[in-house]
Amino acid sequence: MTTTLKNTFGQGFLGHFLFAFVIACASFTSLDSAKAEEGHKIVVISEAAFFAASDAAKKLNEDYVELQKKIAEELSKEANAIKKEEGELKSASESGLYAPEVFEERAKKFNQRVAQYQVLQQQKQQELDASLNRGRSLIANALKPIINDMIKKHQPTIMLDASQLMFASPDVNITPEVMKRLNDSTPSVEFVHVTREMLIEAQKKAVEAAQAKSE
Repeated sequence: MTTTLKNTFGQGFLGHFLFAFVIACASFTSLDSAKAEEGHKIVVISEAAFFAASDAAKKLNEDYVELQKKIAEELSKEANAIKKEEGELKSASESGLYAPEVFEERAKKFNQRVAQYQVLQQQKQQELDASLNRGRSLIANALKPIINDMIKKHQPTIMLDASQLMFASPDVNITPEVMKRLNDSTPSVEFVHVTREMLIEAQKKAVEAAQAKSE
């Protein structure tokens, strides 16, 4: 039995954040010469870079990988035990070691154990995802005032993410400037293993807050 835990690091996170600070947003197909002549100032920023190449992101990813390894080791103990029990059941079936009703009961308990292990795998993946997303939210929070300052400084009318463009002149790309400020202000973020208990408590509080709001 193989224990596989995916790494979701590097997937888009600023999608609901970055353009809250943008005066206007358009794809490169809409940036025709007529608009340029109207005096629109365009700046480009790379969302992906901040969550992949910043100092805080690199350290966060290292911490994530360490936790991923730790959890995989914990899960492998149960996976190996299940594999051993599976072999024992197979041998017992072939040799007729147990009476049919005894074997049936053991097989039932084994299947329950496998199902519980699969649930545990899913729970541990949720813990990993939540731990990573918590750290990334801290990076996003650190970016907010920096991007605000950049908007005030450059006074753009349009800000685009680099992923939307086929080409952009380096002189409109403010990513290096933002990256330097991010690295200076936030070289790292706190990494916390968000456990199942913490997730349940957070969900409980969210439900209570929603109920209080609706009253």
